[in-house]
Amino acid sequence: MEALKNNLYKWFIASLPLHILTISLFLFGNNLVYADIGLIVSLYTGFLFIGTLSFPVASSGKYVNLFHFLFALIILINLFASIVIGFAFFNEYKLLQSITESIERLRITFMYLMGLTAIPVILQSLNKNDNSENIVQKKNTSNKIGLDILLLILMVGIAFYVRYYNIDHLPSYRDEDHHIQAVLQLLSEQCHDYKRGLLVTYSGALLVKLTDAIGYDAYLHCGRLASTIIGSLVCIPIYFLGMKISRLTGIFAVLLWVFSPWAVGISQNFREHIYYVFLISLMSLLLMNILEWVLNYKKELLYKIILSGTVIGLIFSYAVFIDWFSTLKISGVILSVLTFSFLIVHFTVNIDQFKLLKKYSPFLIILAILFFIPITQIKFFSLVETPDMRWANTYLYPASNTPIHWWTNANSDLYLVYFLIILTTCVAALKRHKYFWIFTITFNILLVGYTFFFDRYYAPRYIVFIYPFFIISIAYAFSGLVWLFSKFFFNLQKRNNLLQIFNALVVIFLIIILVKPFNIYGSIKKPKKLPNGGNANTGIVHYDKHLAINFMRSLKPEKRSEATILTTIYGESLRHEIDDLGWVEKFNYKDPNRMANARNIMNSTKHGYLIIDRLRNREWGKNFMLKEGKSIKIGNSNLKKLTNTDIFIKANSYLKRNKLPSFKFNENHQCEIFEWTTNVLSSKAGIDNSKLSDTDLIVDTGSPFTISFLLRTTNEINDFPISIGDADDNNIIFYPSVDNKQIMINYGSNFEEDLLTFPVEMNDWTKIDFYQYGGSKGSYFGVILNGKDKYQTKIPVHKNDSLYIYTNKTFIGDVMGIEVMEGIDKSKINSAKTVQ
Repeated sequence: MEALKNNLYKWFIASLPLHILTISLFLFGNNLVYADIGLIVSLYTGFLFIGTLSFPVASSGKYVNLFHFLFALIILINLFASIVIGFAFFNEYKLLQSITESIERLRITFMYLMGLTAIPVILQSLNKNDNSENIVQKKNTSNKIGLDILLLILMVGIAFYVRYYNIDHLPSYRDEDHHIQAVLQLLSEQCHDYKRGLLVTYSGALLVKLTDAIGYDAYLHCGRLASTIIGSLVCIPIYFLGMKISRLTGIFAVLLWVFSPWAVGISQNFREHIYYVFLISLMSLLLMNILEWVLNYKKELLYKIILSGTVIGLIFSYAVFIDWFSTLKISGVILSVLTFSFLIVHFTVNIDQFKLLKKYSPFLIILAILFFIPITQIKFFSLVETPDMRWANTYLYPASNTPIHWWTNANSDLYLVYFLIILTTCVAALKRHKYFWIFTITFNILLVGYTFFFDRYYAPRYIVFIYPFFIISIAYAFSGLVWLFSKFFFNLQKRNNLLQIFNALVVIFLIIILVKPFNIYGSIKKPKKLPNGGNANTGIVHYDKHLAINFMRSLKPEKRSEATILTTIYGESLRHEIDDLGWVEKFNYKDPNRMANARNIMNSTKHGYLIIDRLRNREWGKNFMLKEGKSIKIGNSNLKKLTNTDIFIKANSYLKRNKLPSFKFNENHQCEIFEWTTNVLSSKAGIDNSKLSDTDLIVDTGSPFTISFLLRTTNEINDFPISIGDADDNNIIFYPSVDNKQIMINYGSNFEEDLLTFPVEMNDWTKIDFYQYGGSKGSYFGVILNGKDKYQTKIPVHKNDSLYIYTNKTFIGDVMGIEVMEGIDKSKINSAKTVQ
């Protein structure tokens, strides 16, 4: 029985690369992977069966050299396939193109062949019972420790230079403005309203104070400088986490982090994400140390356990109790999953550690639960009905536009990352590196969490917190290949010089596959933009605030101080740079009532500016779609879109007069500026309160209602007959059309689609039933004439106020029998004929 258990265990470990590859493809595979679903199932089941048949031969220790040769050959074929597919040169000639296409078709087969050929190799390794790598890592000598410290200092320095170089190449993005304004408020008023990312705000404030920074750009620079410092320091926990696997893995992990385009981009934002990558990596390192110390407990380790636990507790308390609005709470999930992964991996190690775990398992389980409990309160934590596979594509799809990795390219081998997954799995099964499995299991569980349980729109910055675990896995591919070829296959460890040369060749070979130099160069020098204007390194859209700032500067002080400013993302930057602004109100593009709110503000103020960004005014929601220089009537207001050319000329003229540097004209500027003027006491129909005669009737426009009345007029309609609401209420008014033969209903707006025009009988009575379905999200309204003809709007508009009904004293004609009814008679609407 014991022999059977032992053989089953060996079979499972040996076939693990096939299992892991298949699970990864099924869980995270994009549409291209799903197109090969039949092939994947066939290869998995077929090769698993063949591998099982090879079990007796491999266990006997026969044909060792043959199995090693086949395994090495398949790895080389996979490496070569990635090189061929990833180089555009091979697609320039017909013959080479056909070869590339053939290799692409065989790409999945090559990966599964690696898993198949690994089975006998891993089985023979397991039979040697060499668990030296499995229990405790060998200690570094003092010389190596000193060398590691020097290398780490060098890498931190290079990382800082790479991130600080060209730090101001992009203007701020939306969320950075919150921190800039919070820093200004903190330093000037010793308090601030923006409570998210307090650590970020205070770090920026410290550097502003130390450098005596003045102005919006200087504040942004100081905030980003703090982020680059933190982004560089991430090298330290990543290095020591990688060292848990092997020294070479730690070195490669740091190198990957230093030159990662995504890491460079996220480190150049005055935002919390890079801070929390550092804190989560640090907490993960401390937690791994604590769990290892608990498992191998000695009295002298108690001080280290308490100290490390205190640091974790302080950071976690900050996330839960102080910075509750921030995403640092995700650290609870990560630490919980790490603890769980530690339990899983160590349960399979050996009988001694199993006994220890049996003793400490209740403690570890309680610890994992305590980390996880606060996360259950997050509003985005729920089962996603339709998973967004872009979460997985962020890491596993080399052709993805965001974020940019070292290998990102349209010509990349689309199965490159899956190849690395199976490669690292093979090496880990051979070397039985427990920490590789801890980090890999953690990464995959968290990736499942984001894909299937994070009910939030896709944004790469939300998933950057698990990036260090992914980087360590990729680094293990580097160190694993070096070990496989130099020691495992060719036994070169005794020939030191030849070993070093061979190691270098293996690393260069892998770099050719993984690294596209232009991605790294571009992230440092000039990151490319996405079609929506976002930064390809991070997926974040940055906005130049200077057009809005300099335009408002160029206005006369009394004009801007008396103006109302309605804006999407420019409020914080305008307040920062200009002290004498008037009323600044937010235009929330997500609010379904945004258009009505904007109309109300415009109609209740004499003069103002609508300053919006093109993304929120076009791609994310069609709002004010005017050509430059054109105007439109909105209720009582005349809204005109100013031309960017005129704005730039005016702004630069101001800058020149004040001996300030000018800024360049950009035809595709994101900022759109509108100006409105309003006669707040009149509308298009010429309404004023002196004309109104109160009927003592009131209607709730937020609910379905019907107003019925009889109307008789002369050969022409001289004025409006009836109004729902007075002049100050942005009313619903019935007024004459251009030819004075019809009536138009202005529902608080003169947008063409909001107007409803219908004829009336001249010198005779017309029965008018005005109805509205009601509701805060917008409702259709219409009229029925004489119970026969129906006129109805094509789009929903709405009000949600209770308004009084008035008649017009100057109207020549009669209005009689006004009735207000709750609800509408749908049978009457359905029976009436629709008139176009």
